[in-house]
Amino acid sequence: PFVAPEVLAGVRYDPSLSDTWAAGVVLLEMICGINKLPEMLKWGSAAIPSSARANDLMMYFSTPQRMLQDIGEDLGEFRGGLDVLLSGVLRVPPEDRWTS
Repeated sequence: PFVAPEVLAGVRYDPSLSDTWAAGVVLLEMICGINKLPEMLKWGSAAIPSSARANDLMMYFSTPQRMLQDIGEDLGEFRGGLDVLLSGVLRVPPEDRWTS
């Protein structure tokens, strides 16, 4: 689940931007618990990387509000700009993603 959507989709990608995505997923799981991303996407804990998963990621993360709402259910309140950080590193278009 740490693989960026563009990597799963099999398109040309910038490794540093895909690493930024992976770091965002690691942060998400550190804060909310292991397998939070598969849970949010209703994949189950044994999700296998595929191009279909890329589409799921693109649709889910195309609007950060959905992600933030799901995370907010675990955290209650975002502190210290965590919502801004997660929204910045988990952006679907790699060119819009914060750099590492």
